[in-house]
Amino acid sequence: MGDALDFDRYETAIGRLILACSRVEYELFRAYQEWLPSRSYFNDRYASRFDRVIESAQERVARPESLVEMLVGMRDLAAIRHLVAHNPIHHVATEDRHRFQTPMDFAVLDNKGGEQALSLEELEAFADKARSLSIRLAVSLRTQV
Repeated sequence: MGDALDFDRYETAIGRLILACSRVEYELFRAYQEWLPSRSYFNDRYASRFDRVIESAQERVARPESLVEMLVGMRDLAAIRHLVAHNPIHHVATEDRHRFQTPMDFAVLDNKGGEQALSLEELEAFADKARSLSIRLAVSLRTQV
């Protein structure tokens, strides 16, 4: 750990995470058009969109378990995307590091409660997981919808 902010790594990880979530959001939009034509995609909250597509998949797909598992995984990662998109990267003071149980110098900190912190390494891992999962989910939805 150094005390310099590795902005390039943050930028890359945040970009991968947000693009992965955008890919899935497009697929959710398509699923709404096909499976939920009477509902307005834009009137439902972000997390609710996942729930509605999960319900529809369970009704329409012969064996929905894998698709549902991927949707739940991306819904969870979307919460991380929300944290990253709406909170800045902070320098974590030495005296505050015990609260987050990690010796990070910088982290994305939840400005509302200050109890949630995401280190660069965690962010990179979430971004990699989201990228992989979003591709698999997009392919799966394209073959089901």
